[in-house]
Amino acid sequence: YPVVMGDMSIPAAPLGSFYPGLFSEIKTGKVPEINQADISFISGLIVPMAVLYTDDDTIELLSLDYINQAVQMNEKSVLPLYLRGYINERNGRYDEALADYSAALELDPSCYPAEIGTAHIYIRTGQHNAAVEIMDMLSAQYPYSIDILTTAAEARFLISDYNGALDYTSEVLRIAPDDPAILLLRAKIFLEQENIQQAGRLIEVLQRMKSEEIDFYLVKSEMERAGGDNLSALNTLEKGRKKYPDNKEIEEAFGAILMVTGRRDEAREILTGDGGTEDTGAQGLIVLIEDAIEMQDWKAAEEYAGRLSEADDSLKSGAAIWQVWYRQDDFAAALVVAESLYEKYPDSTDSAIIYIRTLLSMNRRLQAERILDKKIPLEKDAEKRSELYYLKSRADDTEETQLQSLRSALFENLQNIEALISISILYTEMGDVRKAYRYIKQAAAIDSENEEIKIRMAEIEGLLQ
Repeated sequence: YPVVMGDMSIPAAPLGSFYPGLFSEIKTGKVPEINQADISFISGLIVPMAVLYTDDDTIELLSLDYINQAVQMNEKSVLPLYLRGYINERNGRYDEALADYSAALELDPSCYPAEIGTAHIYIRTGQHNAAVEIMDMLSAQYPYSIDILTTAAEARFLISDYNGALDYTSEVLRIAPDDPAILLLRAKIFLEQENIQQAGRLIEVLQRMKSEEIDFYLVKSEMERAGGDNLSALNTLEKGRKKYPDNKEIEEAFGAILMVTGRRDEAREILTGDGGTEDTGAQGLIVLIEDAIEMQDWKAAEEYAGRLSEADDSLKSGAAIWQVWYRQDDFAAALVVAESLYEKYPDSTDSAIIYIRTLLSMNRRLQAERILDKKIPLEKDAEKRSELYYLKSRADDTEETQLQSLRSALFENLQNIEALISISILYTEMGDVRKAYRYIKQAAAIDSENEEIKIRMAEIEGLLQ
């Protein structure tokens, strides 16, 4: 199984062998005809190998018959078990696929394709941490396998370990510098890191390569949306919908942008399908949760959160579920989610912020402060460091330390609305109304529609008179 970099010459087949002809046929996606007298364990497995070259359902059904015969002929071989698992995985029969992969690995723990298949299923069923564990182990064993490194990068991306994901993609690019799947994944990572410029460069490269992958439309539209160009994002996804009319991810991305642009009814219709969310993916459920929270439809929000918790265990999904309880001031329920996320993603600043906010809302300041003291020196991102300093001001117990933390928050990010409002309130309480007014005016310039800012400004203007 190990991938070895090097050249190999293919030995000539024995005279009269019918195997070269069989292999030529399966590479065209055809099922070769084998005389009953010639069917053996090896020749019988050549037919199932055709599934690697075609999406024909008929071939898959026929292949299963051959595979089951092969299992009976040789119960000690991993190959028929792996191929059956592969077919089951491709058809969404994940329980059966996992059973086949597990049986193959029991026979031979070094059958790494079965490990990769298991990780693929974990990724598709939202068990991202389990996938990371498998792929980290495999990437150390087989550092030249593009498939392994790519799957490892995807798994790291899904647990929001963007630096780890970038490291894996860099390894792939050393082997295959023009791999479009990896270029797309890097663009997705840069978008999550809010590095729009880098993502844009990769999209331009992919356009020159005439990429028409599903992820190309998704990433390009997300980049356009992040740049505030929702119309272009919709146009990009419309093209994707024409190319892939039944693709759920493209439909949900389209619904998400419709929601952002105020076309809520159309968005809900797309995201809920025929009135239910049984088939709605994680992205669609997150959008529906955000919509329900905004409309204060808490019953719907809780229903979507329940579905999301079953469908996906990513940090992004967990954050959406946490919002449902936190925004209702049900801090006990929010704490259960926050503790789970912090335990699952201990190195993530985002999970720490969720946990800290919950602790502060429950007046558990000492516990929050311990986490803040650990996280602030390690955080490199200025905006996140600003948010941590703002939260530290809420944990501080004197006006002097609160003021110091808020100044640090604004030094890192002058547009931190929460810090601007808080420092304005603090100066009001300290009797320095003019400074309070200066900061609330700065907040109003950033978000003129914010109701809390409007109220605070009116109060301070009254004090100035």
